[in-house]
Amino acid sequence: MAAFSAPRVILAMLLAGSLALSAKSPRFELVFISIFLLGQLLSLRGERMLDLAIYLAIAIWVMRAWVVAAIFVLFAVETTIFLQTPDSEPQTSSSLLLGVTVLALSLALKWQKQRRIYAENTARKAQETSAAKSRALAQELHDNTAKDLAHIILLARDFAIRHPEFAEASQVQIDIARNASRRIRALIATMNIPDQTEPMATVIEQIQGMLLTRHITLRISMPNLDESLLSTGQLATGNFMLRECASNVLKYSPENSQARLVIGFNEPSRELTILMSNDICSEGSTPDIGGGFGLANLKVRVESQGGEFAVGTTPTNQWFTHVTIPGDK
Repeated sequence: MAAFSAPRVILAMLLAGSLALSAKSPRFELVFISIFLLGQLLSLRGERMLDLAIYLAIAIWVMRAWVVAAIFVLFAVETTIFLQTPDSEPQTSSSLLLGVTVLALSLALKWQKQRRIYAENTARKAQETSAAKSRALAQELHDNTAKDLAHIILLARDFAIRHPEFAEASQVQIDIARNASRRIRALIATMNIPDQTEPMATVIEQIQGMLLTRHITLRISMPNLDESLLSTGQLATGNFMLRECASNVLKYSPENSQARLVIGFNEPSRELTILMSNDICSEGSTPDIGGGFGLANLKVRVESQGGEFAVGTTPTNQWFTHVTIPGDK
């Protein structure tokens, strides 16, 4: 009946309880180990399965990279077993062999886990680097290369006007630049670049520089706009609209004119509104200049986010684009 004495039953219950609670907090693993060592020192052996659980706890500690603490606990366990069973060499040897085996397997699993984590991190960093390069390339193509091609077209047209005898040669240059612009747009579309979330102020600065290539001044009104209040979707779509509308201003506005940009944010409704307008060239559009992805795509993008999209002309012969982009609910 000694095997079922009250102290042993209490010890087994304490070990089982602390082992169950260790699933919720690592602190109970320390409680379990302490109770186990106390039972060993008092010569109170618990259930064999609970005795084996001490090695499971050691293995878990090794997997958590608590190697020094795990080795210390293993040493304490083996020492108490040896002190309590000095005449039982087979039991001491088997316990020591079990402890060493558990430690070796745990270290091997820990090494394998670290290798897997390292491989995953390396793959993730490679993907992030590739995506960053693609974004940088797409932005360079859209914001700089396309702008330079548009500038070349404008210079070639102006040269043809001033020197009609070179009109045919200038038209060849215009066609080459226009085709290159179209290929760039197609290339960007196939790259499937994620939304850009750079600051809106940075995008506004970029389009101001783009419009200045035709001496178009951008007048800006954005009272008390706090970009930190904008959702990622609002910021990405807003930046998309600014670039697209700037391309159209470059395409349709006369030189030495003005364009107007009004940006507002309604905090109660969390709606972002953007209005951009420009004068229309009396000679009509400049069809040789390629621009952005097109207002049709912008309309689809805005409406897919539950927003509103409107374009048109005013009685004063101005073209306007107005969007309302709701925030995250």
